[in-house]
Amino acid sequence: MSVDVIREHDELAAANLEEARRELAASEVGKAFSALDRALSETHDPALVREAHALAAEAYERAGFVQRHVLGGRSILKAAEERLAETKG
Repeated sequence: MSVDVIREHDELAAANLEEARRELAASEVGKAFSALDRALSETHDPALVREAHALAAEAYERAGFVQRHVLGGRSILKAAEERLAETKG
């Protein structure tokens, strides 16, 4: 992947993390999970992955049963944990 493509993906991930932050502030946990899922699929930047993991953990704590289990919150948190482990080597 070229440097420009990587930078573009990281910018998209950062925008999705900002969206997730706004959705959490508005108590829209399901929408936050969706934005986090997009962010995690866009980046390999360790700092962005750490931020996504922190937001996913916060969203998971706030989520109700349906958001955790039916809407995929649990799988997004698990994906964030796996990506975080990958960045630590």
